[in-house]
Amino acid sequence: MKNITIALDEEVIKAGRAYAQKHNISLNGLIRTLLEQTVMPPSKDWLGECFKLMDLAQAHSRGGQWKREDIYRVYGRGIRGVKVRSPFTWHWQNP
Repeated sequence: MKNITIALDEEVIKAGRAYAQKHNISLNGLIRTLLEQTVMPPSKDWLGECFKLMDLAQAHSRGGQWKREDIYRVYGRGIRGVKVRSPFTWHWQNP
């Protein structure tokens, strides 16, 4: 991997560092990811990559199942001006 130097406004760097820290990634990793997603062509095996990422996440439902009402309660319906909540602010709780 080759290093490059870029010039950014101090406010952008500060905001970028805060965003990166909040998402547990370095500023360098954030910039690399954004650049890759912007300039690289989409993968032809995107579905396989999705399953690979799910496997890497090592998440487990522990037997919990989603119901339509749960999804609407968490994310909102996303229609007619209903504000959809971020999935990062909700945590699974078994009833």
